[in-house]
Amino acid sequence: MVPGAAALLIALVALMPPEAADAKAAKARLDVRGGARCLSPDDIIRRVSARSPRVRFADDASLLATVALTSQRVGAVTVTLTLGTAEAAGPPRRVTARSCAEAADAVALILAVTLDPTAAPGPAIVDGEPPRAGGDGVGASATPTTDDVRQVGSSPSPTTVAVTPRAPALPIARAPRRPPIELPREVAPTPADRAPVRAAAPAIVAVPVPPAEEATEPNPAHLQVGGSVAGQMILGAAPVVLPGIALSVMIAAERDHGWAPALVLGWTHVWRSGLEQTGGTASFTLDAGTADACPLRWRWSRLTVRPCGSLLVGRIVTKGTNTEQPGTAARPFSTAGLTINAGLGRTVELSARVGLGITLIRDSYAFGDDVFYRASLLTTSASLGVAARWP
Repeated sequence: MVPGAAALLIALVALMPPEAADAKAAKARLDVRGGARCLSPDDIIRRVSARSPRVRFADDASLLATVALTSQRVGAVTVTLTLGTAEAAGPPRRVTARSCAEAADAVALILAVTLDPTAAPGPAIVDGEPPRAGGDGVGASATPTTDDVRQVGSSPSPTTVAVTPRAPALPIARAPRRPPIELPREVAPTPADRAPVRAAAPAIVAVPVPPAEEATEPNPAHLQVGGSVAGQMILGAAPVVLPGIALSVMIAAERDHGWAPALVLGWTHVWRSGLEQTGGTASFTLDAGTADACPLRWRWSRLTVRPCGSLLVGRIVTKGTNTEQPGTAARPFSTAGLTINAGLGRTVELSARVGLGITLIRDSYAFGDDVFYRASLLTTSASLGVAARWP
């Protein structure tokens, strides 16, 4: 508090009529919110009692004093003080100080002079120690003049508040009786050489609220493309296994759960020649396109597995030699069934594909009247290769 402000408060107390000075001070209920390490109710009560032993704090009081720590940084502590009742609260007052102790002393000063007009406006001397500059108190130009031992709140043990006598700061001449002069509620005294206790317009006091449980949303899907080259084997189209190669491309919806549709398009070229049969030598060559529709995807660490519905459509060319009527024939060939596509890795992976399908076109092969093979009812396929996918 600046010397002029201290003199003003002392003059106001001196101008009050005796009956106002002897009036019983108000009783209030103190509620301190936030920053328990910075502000404590017991500390504020001790500082108020050091200025005015007439002020009482009780849990059943109708007047409520709410102290909320709104900001705490190095060298800047902001506190909001609100006085009112449960039905209607008064305008909040904001206190800005350099430390928690200064903020507590400023709040105590406002409470003391508001609840008891005869309260000493000087610095509080709590537990026998005066406030230190820039530390435990908010400096002022006057000190309290009474000693008091009082019960704090509803605590079972008394708290001793010691104050030291002071000499009058200024010679005061009493004026004739007149109605007491009240300080405007929105104007708070400012301590000398300290951060000011500033009056502020009504504001919303931030009260810590437990954070709401964050909703977890699945990661949005993004498209992933890839390609593979593999060795291929097909059994069922010819009397023996047809080896060859397979190329494929994939486009898939990449997401974190099992529903991750993918489409795999491929081309297969397998062949086998020199098959000695009754009546001649046969050769088989199959060129076909494949399409795998894979609605689901399961992943374990680096292993990815996709079950798919599959369709193979192509052309099988047969050639006969060492026979009475050598020649070449071409026929369509098609299967439909299920496949399992698997990959081990991330960007570059080891890929595998196993399929089982029903043969839709079943031709027979013969030299003359000697039929040596008919396409199997079930056609199986298997491939193993290397694949890459991105991103």
